[in-house]
Amino acid sequence: MSGFTDIRAHGRVARLPAAWRPYALLARFDRPIGAWLLVLPGFWAFAAAAPSWAEGIRLTLLFLVGAFAMRAAGCVVNDLRDRDLDRQVERTRGRPLASGAVTPMQALWFLAGLGSLVLIGLYPLAKRVRIGPWQGLEGEAYRLTVEGLDAGRPAEGKR
Repeated sequence: MSGFTDIRAHGRVARLPAAWRPYALLARFDRPIGAWLLVLPGFWAFAAAAPSWAEGIRLTLLFLVGAFAMRAAGCVVNDLRDRDLDRQVERTRGRPLASGAVTPMQALWFLAGLGSLVLIGLYPLAKRVRIGPWQGLEGEAYRLTVEGLDAGRPAEGKR
């Protein structure tokens, strides 16, 4: 009899090609609630402040992708840091890094492929340094991302 695990390798993840499944599980795409918690406030902001439907949809899609990438990056960094501990805990020993389905080097390449910012990678580690919330660091990562996206737009309407 196998022990309890928090991994859900069925559903959406099971429909992916076999080679992609460990990375989808590493990014926690089987449990997207963390990404939704990042992106839902943005949806409200776009609905309230977007100058047009097209711009609102564009921003929504960008933030949707960004939220899933940010959550995935945080999960990869956390699992890299905790892989030895995860092997000792019944609930987490089946995670891709702890089980050996993904090597640390593969996880680092996956993290690089996500195009993660340094701040996004540091966010999950911040909880190890300071007790309490670190929303300021998360907010700064989003601010830099938005400014980077906004920098490529024409200056019309900017003051």
